[in-house]
Amino acid sequence: MTPRKGTPRPRKRTFFAALKRVATRALAFTAVAGAGFGVWWEVTRSPALAIKVIAIEGTSAERADEIRALLNVKPGDNLLFADLAQARARAESHPWVASAMVKRELPDTLRLVIRERTPVMILAADRLYYVDAAGNAFKALQPGDAYDLPAITGLTREDLLARTDVARAAIGGALELYAAIAKNGAGALAPEEVSEIAWSETDGDSVVTVGGRNASLPGLTIRFGFGELPDKLARLREVRNVRKDFRDGTGTVDLTYAQRVIVAR
Repeated sequence: MTPRKGTPRPRKRTFFAALKRVATRALAFTAVAGAGFGVWWEVTRSPALAIKVIAIEGTSAERADEIRALLNVKPGDNLLFADLAQARARAESHPWVASAMVKRELPDTLRLVIRERTPVMILAADRLYYVDAAGNAFKALQPGDAYDLPAITGLTREDLLARTDVARAAIGGALELYAAIAKNGAGALAPEEVSEIAWSETDGDSVVTVGGRNASLPGLTIRFGFGELPDKLARLREVRNVRKDFRDGTGTVDLTYAQRVIVAR
C-alpha cells in the first residue's frame, strides 16, 4: 500500500524530546557538580579542619621548635591538604633526625614522631663531626656540644669529598673495631679506655688509649691492622694479663703479625 502524499513525519517532536533529555541531564550534572564544588569549598575553607597543633615527639623542646621551622605546614593550614611526604622530608633534613613519621589526627593536629641519631664517635677531619652507628657523619660539633666520645683520625677533607667510598670504609672499620672491643674486649681493652682510633690506608687501625696515671701521657698505642679482631683481642688479653705494667702505662702493642705480639715501651 502506497502511503498518501503529504503525511506529516514526527521529526520535530523527536528532536525536541531528545533536546529535552540532554538539557535535563546537563542540569542534573551541573547541580551535582555545583554541590560537589560547594563541598570541596567548604572542606578547604572550614576552620574546623585548620591545623591548630603541630605535635613533635621523640626529641627535645628546642629541637622540636627547629623542626617546626623547617616544615612546609603551619597553624591555620588545612589539615587534609597538608603534604605529609614533604613534611617528612623536611623534618629528616634536620641533622639530628634519623627518621620521622608524620600523620594527621582529625580535626586539627599534625603529629610527627621523631627517631633521633645517637652519636657514638667523633670524626676528626677538617673539623669535628658526630658519627652515628650507621657511619654517618651527621653534624659538625659546636661550642656546648659533648666531646667525650672516642675520635676517628687519619681521614682528610679531601677523603670525605673526593674519596667517599674510602672514607666510608674507614669510618665503618673504626666503628667495627669499637663494637668488637665493647663485645669481646673484657680483660683486654675496655671501651672507656679508647681515646682514639687512628686509620691508615696502608696499616689499618690503631687504638690510642686514654693516658695512664700521668694524664699528660698518651697511653698505649695498640696496632690492630686489618680484620681478625676477636683473635687479636684474645692475644691482647694475654699480653695485658702478663704485662701488668701495660695496664696503666704507655707504649706500643703490635698485633698485626700472625704468630707473635710485639710489645715496646
